[in-house]
Amino acid sequence: MKNRFRLYLADQNRTFAAVMGAMCWAAACVIYVKAGEPPWWAIGTGAAFVLIGLLVPSWLGPLRAFWMKVAAMLGAVNSRIILTAVFAGLVTPVAVILRLLGKRPIQEAAEGGRESYWHRRDQAESRPERMERQF
Repeated sequence: MKNRFRLYLADQNRTFAAVMGAMCWAAACVIYVKAGEPPWWAIGTGAAFVLIGLLVPSWLGPLRAFWMKVAAMLGAVNSRIILTAVFAGLVTPVAVILRLLGKRPIQEAAEGGRESYWHRRDQAESRPERMERQF
């Protein structure tokens, strides 16, 4: 079991090395296209990641763990930014338009002197046969 876990970590570190090496080389290509001369530091860093990942993947364990923590923090920040933008750009305008049109898609209180805002349903609506083909 312990040996299998080491193999799993080695595979994870190799994958991390391949991704980081590819990203360094992609950055090198972009810099080369924009600047006109090859950025040897990015090419060398990418090659170092790939070589270490192939030869000694255990060396990348601490760096991968740190990178995953940074990625989790960035993901938490980005998700909040994206959700806020979606709410402000989509949900809020729809709610304002519905309010201006006098529409209330959610019934918030009982109407007509009823005790509850729940609607009575027929027994025929909740038959098992009716539930088989819902769509």
